[in-house]
Amino acid sequence: MRKSEPKILNPALVKVTRGDREFNNIEAIELYSASAAEYWRIRFKDGSERTYSFAELEVVHSCRRDAIIENCLEYLRQIASINGLKSDDDGSLLQKQYEKLDFVGTDTAMAVYLNPENYKAHVVSVNSFIFPFGGKRRFVSYIILGVFCGVFE
Repeated sequence: MRKSEPKILNPALVKVTRGDREFNNIEAIELYSASAAEYWRIRFKDGSERTYSFAELEVVHSCRRDAIIENCLEYLRQIASINGLKSDDDGSLLQKQYEKLDFVGTDTAMAVYLNPENYKAHVVSVNSFIFPFGGKRRFVSYIILGVFCGVFE
């Protein structure tokens, strides 16, 4: 039986979760395909290695490998550098936030915003409203109070 050559993934472009635990400090990821299954061999920076069935992992890829998105992010970084909002050390606060942005999941609104041709918004049907400030009764109370105080005209 011939062993298949692994496909190598860049760990900076993948977020891997198993159950409720996101894996951090990944050094290398190798994908192996067997007859009907795919296995991921993950080596961590502490030297340990583990093999997982792909079925037990939740994987989100970064869209940062997309040239159009990288171009948009570079443009946004340049625009942010001239923003007047400054940090304590007199640098551009917004530019620093863009510099920290090293992962943009393909399942995020930002991916859709940066390249709507390749990434589509997921439509979720909701059977009832979500009230962020407590239950429906509290929400209605806020509305009534707002009308009474003249907030809503």
